[in-house]
Amino acid sequence: MIARLALLSAVALAGCASSPPAVSTLPVVSTPSEARAAVGRVVRVSGTAVRAKLGDAVDSPNLSVTCPDQRFPDDRLGGPIVVEGRLELTGEYAATVGPRGEVSQGTEAGVPVLVMRPCTVR
Repeated sequence: MIARLALLSAVALAGCASSPPAVSTLPVVSTPSEARAAVGRVVRVSGTAVRAKLGDAVDSPNLSVTCPDQRFPDDRLGGPIVVEGRLELTGEYAATVGPRGEVSQGTEAGVPVLVMRPCTVR
């Protein structure tokens, strides 16, 4: 009887053991050429968390990815951050020219912005 209880206890405790965190198998994007090749795919990007006009972004020396639908926690701004999501190139933020030549705020026309939707902080 005692042996049976010991075995059940060991099995129960083994089920409670914590497993190591899952390792992401997503491709890591860190350069503009890697980003262009990965448009439409779910990837991982790391860098510094910043708050910009178009939305929060991940900046690295060679790449900037905007997360327009994700607001990073304030305590993460200025520090390292890793995000995962689907990369897109969009022209939706481009400045427009009105009928009298007035230019709206926005990015340079013809220069797409690299965005991630959805953007999940890891």
